[in-house]
Amino acid sequence: MIVLDNQTLRRMILQKRQQLTSEEVEQLSSFIFRHLQTCPVYLSAEHIALYLDVRQEVATRAILEDCLRRGKHVYVPRVNGKMMDFYEISGAACLAKGHFGILEPLETCHRLAVQLDLMLVPIVAFDARGNRLGMGGGYYDRYLALYPCPTIGLAYAFQEGTFQVYAHDQPLDQIITEKQVLTFSRP
Repeated sequence: MIVLDNQTLRRMILQKRQQLTSEEVEQLSSFIFRHLQTCPVYLSAEHIALYLDVRQEVATRAILEDCLRRGKHVYVPRVNGKMMDFYEISGAACLAKGHFGILEPLETCHRLAVQLDLMLVPIVAFDARGNRLGMGGGYYDRYLALYPCPTIGLAYAFQEGTFQVYAHDQPLDQIITEKQVLTFSRP
């Protein structure tokens, strides 16, 4: 098995992801959302951290709407220097463009003050052991090292690959693709 350096794999996967049409993103994301709705940790979670998709990532709008419809508390990240914090939102009116052109919660939103029941995490690439390759900023790894909680990564099946994993990387509990739900046991 060939292990690509992380930058090369990241570039290849992002390029492939950018080639997805909006219809393909919508269809694949719909399959992933259906799988998510069968996960007990998602169904029982009251406090969920959720990323807001950009650049052909697995779409999260339907997940956000489902969470709010179910009365769950939804928190989205806002970058603060080398860290990110999570703030509760009640819909799109609570958001504005922030770092990297990504929608972030307004400063008037309430900062997370409880333990998360679940964090849904974006993925650039993943491996067969539940490791995640992100955009390279380390925001999720740093946050999860300080505030561990159950995690589910959302990705397209073609994002699976082999890459260098570092000691500071935080593995995921589950990864959901349009084809399957992968669950990983941790020591």
